Amino acid sequence: MSSTLTAPLSEPRLRERHAHRLLGVTIDVVDMEQAIERLLELGQSSQTHIVVTPNVDHLVMVQRDAEFADVYRRASLVVADGQPVVWASRFLNKPLPERVAGSDLMPRSVVEAARRGLRYFFLGGPPGDGQRAAEILAARAGADGLCGIDCPPLGFEHDPDYMRGLIERINAAQPHLLYVALGSPKGEKLLGQLQGVIDHGAMISVGATFSFVAGTIKRAPRWMQRIGIEWLWRLLLEPRRLWRRYAGNLWIFPRLVLREKFERVS
Repeated sequence: MSSTLTAPLSEPRLRERHAHRLLGVTIDVVDMEQAIERLLELGQSSQTHIVVTPNVDHLVMVQRDAEFADVYRRASLVVADGQPVVWASRFLNKPLPERVAGSDLMPRSVVEAARRGLRYFFLGGPPGDGQRAAEILAARAGADGLCGIDCPPLGFEHDPDYMRGLIERINAAQPHLLYVALGSPKGEKLLGQLQGVIDHGAMISVGATFSFVAGTIKRAPRWMQRIGIEWLWRLLLEPRRLWRRYAGNLWIFPRLVLREKFERVS
């Protein structure tokens, strides 16, 4: 873990936001390179910013979970994680340039942050995965910006003492970027809790990405990612946990898209 990075916090001039409103969510019109730049800009702000990566499941959840929807409403950067979200944007004549998967955004932004002398904090993931991921990415970057790591126990978000200590540790480390690997919606809701009590920087929920980078969970093959069925790979890995959720999404998401299409036409 690096202890020599001294990149100061600044107040960068944030570029004007260009976004589309899709299914009740404001999604930024950015490609991967633009998303990385925006994330690093937000990370150097003196304010605390939320970054989220909607897929089909998230866009369905926004419709029925008020707390989750509020986190999305407060987000400073929203990128289309799922390829079906990109397809839906084009069908609705509000095209997004490309999929910006959180599992790609996280490692690429960490490498770029380290090269620029920015600090990052890893929160969550299975024991050891965050540390291993940090080592791999530091080797890739040729620099180490990790300023803190915490693998909290189950239910920590309901433990006031643990939360108080966690917030103190994060603020003492002064990260520009806080990566949260707790799954959804837990990760996003934690970002909502932390906004306003974390001193500054950008916070992003990255799901199982620590484990993907560490190699303890195998990500879907590239061809599945390209044609938009990475969700099927996850379903095959965890059928008991995910089948009901994905079955519901396959029914609900197309209806939401068609409803928005026809409401706009009428």
